[in-house]
Amino acid sequence: MNLVVLSQIHPSNRHVGFSVIHDFEHFLRSTLKPTFLYPLPNQSINVKLFKHYKFSDKGLAFLRRYRHRIFKSWYELSVPPAIEKIPNRDDPNVLLILGMTPDFLLSIHTLEAVLDQFDLKIAYLLDMSFASHVDRSVASLLDYVFVISTGFFDHSVTNLSFEIGVIPLGIDTCQVHYNRGHRPIDIFGYGRFEPSVHRVLQAHYNQSPQLERIYLHSTFSGGEVESVTEHLALHSRLLSHTKISLCFEASKSPRFQGASPLLFRWLEGWLHGCVLVGKAPRDREVAPLMDWENSTLEIPDNLNDVVPFVEALLDNRHLLETTSYRNYHECCLRHDWAYRLRDMFNTVELPIPEPITDRIRQLQSTNSVDNLVMS
Repeated sequence: MNLVVLSQIHPSNRHVGFSVIHDFEHFLRSTLKPTFLYPLPNQSINVKLFKHYKFSDKGLAFLRRYRHRIFKSWYELSVPPAIEKIPNRDDPNVLLILGMTPDFLLSIHTLEAVLDQFDLKIAYLLDMSFASHVDRSVASLLDYVFVISTGFFDHSVTNLSFEIGVIPLGIDTCQVHYNRGHRPIDIFGYGRFEPSVHRVLQAHYNQSPQLERIYLHSTFSGGEVESVTEHLALHSRLLSHTKISLCFEASKSPRFQGASPLLFRWLEGWLHGCVLVGKAPRDREVAPLMDWENSTLEIPDNLNDVVPFVEALLDNRHLLETTSYRNYHECCLRHDWAYRLRDMFNTVELPIPEPITDRIRQLQSTNSVDNLVMS
């Protein structure tokens, strides 16, 4: 297979919300070794529109929201010579567009001159997406669009020219070694969390100097970091030394519009051996993905019961240790990106590359998993 990936995480992108794409890219590099291309927003359009023309506040808001539907060339890319003429081999030529939301699908227009060289054109959207948000100019150019949730269909429009499939998020399990030792961080909450629960935990654990327990949480509102590489390494280190990681399903978030998919933070928590506490996702495809015991411990709805619940859990060393290992073990057996690519390729009737088959075989071996745990 000759795989070309059109990716949304240009090296200049420092937003931590794209961590899932970084993780998937690392997996692809280590297994299939594809060619990566990184289109950028077309700055000339931005300058022409917003520098030389005056818009009312209402008109400006409309253009910023729908500019990707108005301008097909919203992205630009200098196509390398290696892509201008893809070798004619027996192996299929496959284009994979890897982005967060449907607006990035417009980047396919940067490859219009060479699209006929691809036997299959696939997109995989790793954040919440809806069919009604897909621009019609790209719909006819795609063969298949994969999304992370059946919520995509709830807002769908008719007469789509591409097929739709659901592929849940995965994680590169080979990047983490399970920590069976000391976990000094009692509770870890990062990014989006439940404000009322946060206030209770912060008031109890972080404003009482006599308490030995610690609640580590995000204290910033922006999404950019100085170095994504350093951030991801530190984030992994923190999770590996955490007992409880807070995870709350996302249906209340405006961008999810009531959908409740399995999000990357669950996979990160399981893989690092955290005990997940919060509210589990509810979309209908999620249950089989997390049907082992204590995959998510439901936090009490009554805020007065939150601290006693957490304290009882932190005092239960046996439950913490057994749940920690089970979460790691199940994540390796179910949620590696290799399983997701296998399902994707089976759906589009592509042969499964040998590195993917080998990796799944290794992950499914009990001895392999146990050896990883003991390393």
